Amino acid sequence: IALNMTCSETILTSVASQYERQLSIYPNPVSDKIMLSEPITLATLYDLNGKMVLQHTGEVKSLDVSALAPGFYILATDIGVLKVSKL
Repeated sequence: IALNMTCSETILTSVASQYERQLSIYPNPVSDKIMLSEPITLATLYDLNGKMVLQHTGEVKSLDVSALAPGFYILATDIGVLKVSKL
């Protein structure tokens, strides 16, 4: 049985890289501004119906959500996906 170590190493490297950059947000729930634990370069906020309600490109460490209605949102970034509650 042949074992492809290159493939395994690539998978392990990808998994390790994913965990090196973990994003957290605060406060949650948020009222005006989402603060990010580290800079992101792409952020898209969706309502629970899947409608895009905010998109930002360029490096940021916070997102202004003061114009959004209270509710639950999904934040998709270049690092990961998080759930956000807006007061």
